[in-house]
Amino acid sequence: MSKEETKQKFYSNIKVNPETNCWEWIGNKDKKGYGIFKGYGFTHRAHRFSWLLHKGEFPNEFYVCHKCDNPPCVNPDHLFLGTQFDNMQDMIQKGRGPKVYGTNNPRANLSDQDVMEIRRLWDVEKTSPKELSIMFSTPKSTINQIISGNTWKHLPLCKRPASNRGSHLSELDVLEIRRLYGLGLSSTLLGKMFRLTQQQAWKVVNYWSFKEFA
Repeated sequence: MSKEETKQKFYSNIKVNPETNCWEWIGNKDKKGYGIFKGYGFTHRAHRFSWLLHKGEFPNEFYVCHKCDNPPCVNPDHLFLGTQFDNMQDMIQKGRGPKVYGTNNPRANLSDQDVMEIRRLWDVEKTSPKELSIMFSTPKSTINQIISGNTWKHLPLCKRPASNRGSHLSELDVLEIRRLYGLGLSSTLLGKMFRLTQQQAWKVVNYWSFKEFA
């Protein structure tokens, strides 16, 4: 097949998205959504062949990465060359890479030591999430996630068990407590209204307990 015929075959597998200007590959794709194309005697990922076709050869150790984060796209203006490190950083920034924990995550504002101290203060000193939020200049929602173990799972978790008290609440009670909290009633007042401790009411409104009633 001549070079001109190869080009025509390549372009016949493209459909332009008018909203994003992505040249989306409609031919064969791999499991990750990248196009597959056979040209110049070799089988290529379509976006790599697009770079080769429009911008020339490049070292094999380089990756052809997507600015648009759209695997089927073969628009050469949406592509850039990068090393393996560049490719991994791009994946992490776009939330597509392997999970990176703790301080190795470039978006982390806390250190491992900070998280361990937060959990120690919660466990031993009984410091409230609000106080921890102020101490570590971190949103209370982030503190709650740390204490509950939903984040920073690679570090030792809190030892304080969640209270099972308050099981007398119905789904309607839980939803009403959360509604009233949203209107400005304090967890202390809600505790008195529904025969709970302030801490139990706080756990309800912050979804630490009765998570199934969202």
